Amino acid sequence: AVIAEVNGTERDLTHELADGGFVIGGSDAINGRARVDRLDANGNLLWTKVYTDVAGGTLNLETLIPNGEGGFVFAGRVTRGSQKFPIVVDLDDRGAIDSALEYDLDGQSDDAGFSSLRLDADGGFVVAGFAHWQDSGSFVDQTIAHKNALVCRITPDRRLDWARVLGGKGSDEALDVDLEDDGAMVICGHVSGEESDGWVARLDADGLLDWSGVYAGDAGSGNDELTSVSLLDEGGALVTGTTNLGAHQEACAMMVSAAGMPVWFKSVRGADADALVDVAALGDGMVACGTTKSTGPNGAGSTGDLWCVRTSVDGMLDFTAASGFDVVNDSVEWATTKKIVQFAFGGALQPLAVTAASDGLTLAPTTSTAALLTE
Repeated sequence: AVIAEVNGTERDLTHELADGGFVIGGSDAINGRARVDRLDANGNLLWTKVYTDVAGGTLNLETLIPNGEGGFVFAGRVTRGSQKFPIVVDLDDRGAIDSALEYDLDGQSDDAGFSSLRLDADGGFVVAGFAHWQDSGSFVDQTIAHKNALVCRITPDRRLDWARVLGGKGSDEALDVDLEDDGAMVICGHVSGEESDGWVARLDADGLLDWSGVYAGDAGSGNDELTSVSLLDEGGALVTGTTNLGAHQEACAMMVSAAGMPVWFKSVRGADADALVDVAALGDGMVACGTTKSTGPNGAGSTGDLWCVRTSVDGMLDFTAASGFDVVNDSVEWATTKKIVQFAFGGALQPLAVTAASDGLTLAPTTSTAALLTE
């Protein structure tokens, strides 16, 4: 897996394709460009494309998926001065731009972006992220303000079907979304009250809120965040993220039922900060990836190491004592959210002027040491 940083959170932006090859997305923070690499099954670079906003803004590629037609689509944001706008860019199989769209929020927010993108069964998309909400006259009581979750559905012909904003008075954000067969969706992220808590919510196919819950390992710990969700065939979902249950930032994984009730909650505690930031459900458990500072060559260092975890169906790991990890069955505190407000608002998808160019990049060989932390 390739781990990329998304809004300060590392995320997996790699996809294996039907021919055994891979597509990788990311951002060039120094030059303000988005970048997509296409590799064959042996890891050889087939092509690299870099994308630049012709108006001189900074492009951030936050999420990338195959579009089901041989090409790809990425979403994120473009930053021009103090303003940030969500974007969606369609690419063909060679990385050329088919369409590039910028979401105009009708002046209700000039600081917004997309963090996660999923393909609908009909070829449209559901995208989720954030918008710093500017209170309108309808919300003078400030029942919703500041940073809030943004969820939109885009039709196959790239029109905006609907847009919803969810949140309260604190800082709230949707970091990932997954789709059910009927078009309903589950989002995860964080909400802020007195503390920042992990958040999972379900919306129906029209984007209407079904249920919403906050999850915290400890009422006083704060800074809990859920960064990835993967729906289960039998109902419910697996969710990974971080919690402050121990002495440091700890990796965590949990299962919630189809109604949002926690089934189990595990924290993976090591000697330093660890995170599980992307998860995939398997028939006999799950696999998750992230970073660890608790072990390995860069343990307790400034960067940490890449980390991949394979668990049983109940999230358990059989670590050796030498691994330095302890998997703890924690009792998560759960509550339905009573202060989450949701409403629809206007806006339109406008053309985004982006150029794409081959950058002549090549892959540099590197070596790594894999340490198996289980028996």
